[in-house]
Amino acid sequence: MKQVIKFFREDLLFSFSLLLAIIAIIFGRFSIQDINFKVIVTLAGLMLVISGLDMSGILSYFGQFLVKKSFSFRQLLRYIVLLSFLVQCF
Repeated sequence: MKQVIKFFREDLLFSFSLLLAIIAIIFGRFSIQDINFKVIVTLAGLMLVISGLDMSGILSYFGQFLVKKSFSFRQLLRYIVLLSFLVQCF
C-alpha cells in the first residue's frame, strides 16, 4: 500500500490525469462509439515497430550517426527536423 501511495505522489501528471478521467467518466456521457479503435490499433502497431527498431539497435546507430555528423546543436536539430519531415512523407 505504501508503494502505491508513493507512486501516485511521485508521478503527479499520471495522478492528475487519472483524477480528470474519473471525473469525466462520472459526470460526462460516455459511449463505446466514442472510441476510435482504428487509431488505437494503428498506434499500437507503431509502438511495436519502434520497439523492434529500438531493440535491434538501429535507432541508436542513427542517433550516434547524426551526433557525429553535426557540428553544433542547431545543426543537430536541423537534421532531426529534416529527417522527421522526410520520414513523414512516406
